[in-house]
Amino acid sequence: MKKIIMMLVAGAAMACGLAACSDDDTTPSGNITPADQLYLPRNNATIMLETGNITHFEWAVSKASKNGYITYELLFDKVGGDFSQPLYVLTSDNNGYEPSAKVASSTLNTVATLAGADLGETATVKWTVRAWCGLNSEIYGSEAGVRTVSLTRINSVDPMPSEIKISGGITEGQKELTLFAASVIHTAKGKYTDQREAGAYEIFTKLTAGELIITDDLNRNFRLAEKNRMELIKDNEATTAVTVEHDGIYWLYVNFSNMTYKFKEISKVELFISSPGNKAELTYEGNGVWGIMDYAWNVKEGGNTDSRHKFICTYADGSSEFWGHFEDDCRDSEKSEAEKNPLFYNIFRHTFSNQWDNTWKVNEKEREGYGKKVSFWVHMNNTDDDLFLLERSLGVPLAVNMQGSATENQEAIALNKALPVLVAKGSDDLNVGREASIFECFTQLSSGDFSITDDKGRYYKLDASNMTFAIAENPVTNTVSKAGIYWVALDFNAMTYKMREIEKVELWNKPWFGNKLSETVEMSYEGKGEWSISDYEWYVTDGSNKDTRYYFICTYVDGFKERWAYYSDDCRGPQNSNPGNYPNFYNIYRFDHSKLGEWDDSWKTLNDSEGLGKKATFHIYMNNTYATDYKHTRSFK
Repeated sequence: MKKIIMMLVAGAAMACGLAACSDDDTTPSGNITPADQLYLPRNNATIMLETGNITHFEWAVSKASKNGYITYELLFDKVGGDFSQPLYVLTSDNNGYEPSAKVASSTLNTVATLAGADLGETATVKWTVRAWCGLNSEIYGSEAGVRTVSLTRINSVDPMPSEIKISGGITEGQKELTLFAASVIHTAKGKYTDQREAGAYEIFTKLTAGELIITDDLNRNFRLAEKNRMELIKDNEATTAVTVEHDGIYWLYVNFSNMTYKFKEISKVELFISSPGNKAELTYEGNGVWGIMDYAWNVKEGGNTDSRHKFICTYADGSSEFWGHFEDDCRDSEKSEAEKNPLFYNIFRHTFSNQWDNTWKVNEKEREGYGKKVSFWVHMNNTDDDLFLLERSLGVPLAVNMQGSATENQEAIALNKALPVLVAKGSDDLNVGREASIFECFTQLSSGDFSITDDKGRYYKLDASNMTFAIAENPVTNTVSKAGIYWVALDFNAMTYKMREIEKVELWNKPWFGNKLSETVEMSYEGKGEWSISDYEWYVTDGSNKDTRYYFICTYVDGFKERWAYYSDDCRGPQNSNPGNYPNFYNIYRFDHSKLGEWDDSWKTLNDSEGLGKKATFHIYMNNTYATDYKHTRSFK
């Protein structure tokens, strides 16, 4: 009903307006007295039609007899036109009732095109206003009511490309390379987000001297012209290539919103340590990646403990920019990797000069990387991540392998992130993660040699005299003098290692009091960190013995014992053995056996349904092959 009433009111107002502008009026213009006065833009103004820009047109208010309603149109015409057949007409703001109009650059671009301007060219047109009252109209026709304006079309393309590639014999690997959406270069510190420039593309790459071809997804070619202007190469033009004068590493940026480009040679990329301001040059590794390995960055205990760092890119023309963290202060540095902001390792570019802001930190609370040789890689491409990406190794590799004549089946063994050995019994809320800097494996070794390498191809040499190890300058091997089953652990923070021979692994299940059966039975090593025992008569029956508690004991040759056991001091919920109830029920946690009570941290079965009077089979998986966690399985028959 409200809508109907408003329509009736509007209709009545229109009727009143028409009546007010009746043919009986005797004013000079019939019904309207045009103001004949234009305000904005100024006469002979030049407007660059940049994408997204708005131009404000304003004029004086006209009057109608008997207080009639006036509406306006903005008219454009050629310089020699009389507005009888204008090039373009548009209604003013507020459905024509405002004496002004906000005109988008896209609309003015259409006007310039109708006036004959090609891409990158300028057309001069004149403009005026037409006032309406009902069916009658008057054009602002005096000298003050007509102005000219020059419209310069951007040297753009239509339609805009959605993909840009460069090719030619001078590209890296002589391959066709795809540019990626251009990143925003920030000018002030702050908390940055993933911003890209609309219509702009860029690439960091190595080029040799020669000819480069720039092509879009519509098979159009472009040239890099003078004054950083980019031009569309027409079909009838002979040359389609861009000449690169000399070999170098370059940043190429092309913007199709205004048909401009930047093509700058990169002199160097440096790691910048905020305190005391040290710099170290990175090596270009290809595909937009720079790296520095095993750099002694002098962040250490008893010295400089400020770990803030970012990177400086210096161009051949003397200009430079920083490649830094997304926040002005690195607030997530002490959080776990899973808890860090997803943008933590992404690289953002900025030009403001401040050695402290938008830098990364390490976990200074944990002294991460202190006193170590560190490695950094900056990935300025869209191959490794959607955004530019920092990869860093603070003395700790991402992966470690052992391989040689001494390893099982002479195959490569991937070490796992180490599971700590706990010195107190567990609890229902026990939450133990892997060690960040220690790698380990349970494996069989033969007499012979083996090498230790990491994900970056570095070799490590063990020193048995003090149980330390170090990075080797050249490929080296280590020697096993005695064959056996070993636990090997390498601590990349302390640069120390342990190599303990395992005497045996046993299943522990305490028979009911008075039973003469042994409490433990030895398990067989199956290879690759796995032990098992099959068809074991563990004498859990429907009679007097229904105690199903069990765990595993690993005894080393040096006498130390570990309990491989349940996470909690008591298995209060054996029904959780269904993985759907508690998926980590079968996970193995490591404890110092001597620190726990006899019954602590043992598993149970479901007394009324599982394993009673049957033979038991157990498998232990102390590796990351069966699952990402150390686990065991059990079955009964």
